[in-house]
Amino acid sequence: QRPTLAKMWGLLVIGLLLGITSSHSTDGSGHGAEGHRRLSDGKDMVPGVDCISKKLPCAPLGERCERPPMIFVIKMRGCGGKMMGEGVLNHVFNRSSFLVHEGWSLAHPPVQRSLDATRASNGLVMMMMRDPIERALSRYWFEGRWPLFQKRADGAEQPFGTWLSRGHCSLGRRGARLWDCTENYYVKTLSHWTGEAQCDEADPDCVDGVGLAALETSKKTLRDLGFGDGGGGGGGGG
Repeated sequence: QRPTLAKMWGLLVIGLLLGITSSHSTDGSGHGAEGHRRLSDGKDMVPGVDCISKKLPCAPLGERCERPPMIFVIKMRGCGGKMMGEGVLNHVFNRSSFLVHEGWSLAHPPVQRSLDATRASNGLVMMMMRDPIERALSRYWFEGRWPLFQKRADGAEQPFGTWLSRGHCSLGRRGARLWDCTENYYVKTLSHWTGEAQCDEADPDCVDGVGLAALETSKKTLRDLGFGDGGGGGGGGG
């Protein structure tokens, strides 16, 4: 059984975080060898102060390793971001160096400001993605069959097709807000969706405001962010 993109990207990110090395360490960092020994053994790191996690230990770093000055997480809903955040990132970073935006396209001004700040600090950009069909199926089983926060009635499940095609982030609905978006979620996020059509609706390749040009824009965005060739692989960088 082939691994999902979420698993592959998750493994990639864990490897990236555990292997943060020379570009952020020792010479020129201002911390010096003594500081690196303190960070490495982890004894002086206080949960809730030196890392986001308040109850579990902060993660120690390897020899000659240092946390990057900032990390910006573009969190795609339904792609394992909660697991990665609570299971890994909260034990590695503190709040002052950790930025996250969820459910917005890159056209949202605060997202752009966070991205600019991360680049200016020589920080890291992280994103987890997942096979889009598997992501849609997962969201349906989690929150699509019944309305959220309401008592489930037997036999009242919403059919998958009805939920998928409900047009929650269609033209003119919510602008750059894509919180509950199911259709073309990745493309709308990465092509700077604002709620206005990005293609001629008479074009058969134009579906709900996005088409092949928007797809190519999304691939370019991934390349510009440092994620390999804009396809299914590559590493993260600011």
